[in-house]
Amino acid sequence: MQHEFIAHIVPSASIRMVYRNKANEISERIVDVNEVNDARRYFVAFCHNREEWRTFSFDGVLFTAKTVTPANHHHKTLMRSELVDANRALCYVGLNARLDREETSSLIRAVENVNAALSLLG
Repeated sequence: MQHEFIAHIVPSASIRMVYRNKANEISERIVDVNEVNDARRYFVAFCHNREEWRTFSFDGVLFTAKTVTPANHHHKTLMRSELVDANRALCYVGLNARLDREETSSLIRAVENVNAALSLLG
């Protein structure tokens, strides 16, 4: 049976749902939907509760509601982490390597680009 709240399950949506798994366990989940397969009655989403990608059956969805969690929040968190790591690596090179003027200028531009990307992520 198709419920009206299934309409919330679309790619790029962030939803809060009550879900019953194959073991008949019921839990509340917050997920970012990535892929929906209507024909096979499943969807793939990043589950914030489990902090991993999961496949969910439409039949297991008992209730959904839209959330204020931005879609792709997980990707933004990973990107922020990678940018911070890149910034640290660039600063380490700047402090520990003997760079000529051109290399120093390139390094400074790279650090500025990383910082600009970090500021865009918020």
